[in-house]
Amino acid sequence: MTRRDPPRYPKPEALLQIPGYGHAIIEASAGTGKTFTIEHLVVDLVITHGIPIGEILVVTFTERATAQLKRRVRAKFEELLALEETTTLSLPENCWILDASATERLNQALVDFDSASISTIHALCHTILTENAFLGGRLFEQEHVDERAIFGRAFVDVLRTELARNDELLPYLTAWLETRSSSVNALEELLFEAARLRASLTPSFDPVRLASAAERLPAIGVTATQLEDARVHGSSIDKVLRHLETLRDATSEYHRSKDVAALLAELDDVELSYLSEKLSSFGKLSSAIEELSEASVTLSAAIVERFLPLVQERLARIKREQGLFDFHDMLALVERTLSGPRGRELVARLQLQYRFALIDEFQDTDELQWSIFRKLFFESGASNPLRLVGDPKQAIYGFRGADVHVYLEAKIDLVARSTVVPLVENFRSTPELIECLNRLFDQRADPPFFTGNIRYELPLQAGRPELRSIGADGESRAPFVLLQSDNKRSLLDQIADEILALTSEASKKLRFGPEGEEATVGPEDIFVLTRTTREADEVGEALAARGVAFTFYKRDGLFTSREAEDVRNLLDALANPHDRSKCFRAWMTSFFGLSLAELERAADLPSSHPLMARLAEWGALAEAKDFETLFPRILEQSGVLRRELFRGHGERGFVNMTHLFEILLEEVHRTEATLTELVRTLDRFIAGAGFPPGSDRDTMRLETDRAVQIMTMHMSKGLEASVVFIYGFSSGRTPNVHLYYEDGERKAFVGKLSEAPDVVREAVARERLEDDQRLFYVAATRAKARLYLPWMPAEMRGLGCYAQLNRRLNDIHSTFDVLEPASSKSDAFGESSTAIVALDGWAPQTELLSAPDSAGAYD
Repeated sequence: MTRRDPPRYPKPEALLQIPGYGHAIIEASAGTGKTFTIEHLVVDLVITHGIPIGEILVVTFTERATAQLKRRVRAKFEELLALEETTTLSLPENCWILDASATERLNQALVDFDSASISTIHALCHTILTENAFLGGRLFEQEHVDERAIFGRAFVDVLRTELARNDELLPYLTAWLETRSSSVNALEELLFEAARLRASLTPSFDPVRLASAAERLPAIGVTATQLEDARVHGSSIDKVLRHLETLRDATSEYHRSKDVAALLAELDDVELSYLSEKLSSFGKLSSAIEELSEASVTLSAAIVERFLPLVQERLARIKREQGLFDFHDMLALVERTLSGPRGRELVARLQLQYRFALIDEFQDTDELQWSIFRKLFFESGASNPLRLVGDPKQAIYGFRGADVHVYLEAKIDLVARSTVVPLVENFRSTPELIECLNRLFDQRADPPFFTGNIRYELPLQAGRPELRSIGADGESRAPFVLLQSDNKRSLLDQIADEILALTSEASKKLRFGPEGEEATVGPEDIFVLTRTTREADEVGEALAARGVAFTFYKRDGLFTSREAEDVRNLLDALANPHDRSKCFRAWMTSFFGLSLAELERAADLPSSHPLMARLAEWGALAEAKDFETLFPRILEQSGVLRRELFRGHGERGFVNMTHLFEILLEEVHRTEATLTELVRTLDRFIAGAGFPPGSDRDTMRLETDRAVQIMTMHMSKGLEASVVFIYGFSSGRTPNVHLYYEDGERKAFVGKLSEAPDVVREAVARERLEDDQRLFYVAATRAKARLYLPWMPAEMRGLGCYAQLNRRLNDIHSTFDVLEPASSKSDAFGESSTAIVALDGWAPQTELLSAPDSAGAYD
């Protein structure tokens, strides 16, 4: 009988570069099979090193990644056990030899798979805390809470018990609410934004210094003639006089009230540095304004400095007394315990439990996470090896607290004792597209796209040379297309027209896949990636006008949508039928759609008028708490679906409204809420201070599966599509808190960046530029077959964060296909415009504004 050799299975190339049992950094560029590598690393530890599956710690970034990796590792074990014969010609040292010993280890791994420690960092820390509570001095029974929700609870507590009662703090609260006309919700959001960055906050505020500077400010009596004599440019004179008048009024009021907080609020509207510069020839006045500028901060900065410590102190007390913790607390508690008196005991225990660690997405780490992994694994020497997997070029979550600078510092520490293994074979894209990406990000360019410490050092290589992108005729199609434009409106037209052609014209359709297996690219295989949700809305309107099916991918925004505001305003009017301003807001919603002119005509409607009667009818149902009848009737009688379709908005608005009413109805069933309580609940959801119990937070529903996917670039991380369009220029809303680094320290400047010191402004600008570079790299590398990029040959305003990428395209555009606009439309690029202008003047039937005896049916 012939002896049969055991099957062999080839190891991935990356595993052959990693030392058998030691620390390593695996830098996996986009599309290079990072998850595939991690999956096979786990298999190798089980087969080659005999480590039980329960002693291998794998930390992933999200719950979705955790579930996916568990499925893949289990499937790989099963695949190897089912292998009956060798299918590789690789040398034995480059293979797993599936002999009796290896088979036994794989079988045992499957039996013990439920004990596999594959989890997120937060789940890991939760396990450590609950299993070792006595070491950290914590309660055994602890409850996890949402970070945002518990912060809001602490804020409200401090607002009620301290801010509104403390004589020193109340003026700042009053100035915020009255002078700035800002809301309590906005104040809470400011404080949470500052807390979430976990950075040293600047600038600090000295009220005594500001008061002294205000007292020394001389009388302000500068005239236009004096400014002309001082050679202040004519176009600047009006601005200088306007700011001087505001400054004079602010300091006069301060001399009367001695209210420093109110003075700060007024000075927020004065560009003190600008005045000091323009009035340099006015000697004493200029010096006094400069002194005032140096002593002043924004009201936001002063409030954060005073209020945030109080909220954080109250937050810590609530958590401590009630045994609560959020995600960040879990990290901090574990790190503090590891560094505490009994830290060595816990380290030893965990090192026995986890003999090996694989950390995924390490570019999105922070200082706390690295401190934990460093103590547990890196400082163990070789006894507990640590493998870090990540790509610093894809570090895009700084606004959530991730810190790519920690990655870079950790890499420096590890390089001396470990191996850096780059993964550069891209298995996602066609060879032609990979070549174009290498050209775009070429680090040898002058100037290169990446300008900071994170660089595109190693070009990508084609991992699947058989991938092709072809047309209906079987010929190859261009992998890179530049959409040449000189304004935003024509660019939107180009994107929408091109997508329409790709999804409906046989001659324009693409086929993508391995040679001989190419499949037609459908609408669901197309992404449009934007910088902001507002830009996503613009794309959506352009596609809707052409009848192209689209959806906003997992859009976090049901409660920030226009429909949520409309539902809220309508219900508020039903609860307050005698408040004419609230009725007006209801009539401006899509449930009525009155124009401003029609609203003016509706100023003194009698209670018998159809508009008033409709509100009264719906209000009666609400008062009777018959919401099961009310909500469907609103959707039916208002004609909102027909109106949304007529406006070209598609079904998106109607889907959102239906979803909102379902959520509110569930709230009624759960709490027996009244109409007023429903309005208050919806206000809380809209403000982000809470979400429906058991819901998928604030996620919108999809309208169809076969639809173009529109999403922000941040949302696209980890995804891929055959065709990708990029449409992103705005950096989003101007933040109140600006992140930067100074001598390696993470800091955040609160307030107007224009008033920050030059060194801070430069540091913030540098951080934003490098963050944008990484974000556009992520966006561009989502494409498998074709990438569309906007290209504006002429320098113009409004390019925002896209400006640097556009300059790079100016240098290399001749090597790519260029799609010129069908017609040129003159429109400033910086203006907010869309390809389709909504029919804002369109309104419901005119009989709604007629006398009741001639109105007929409301609908």
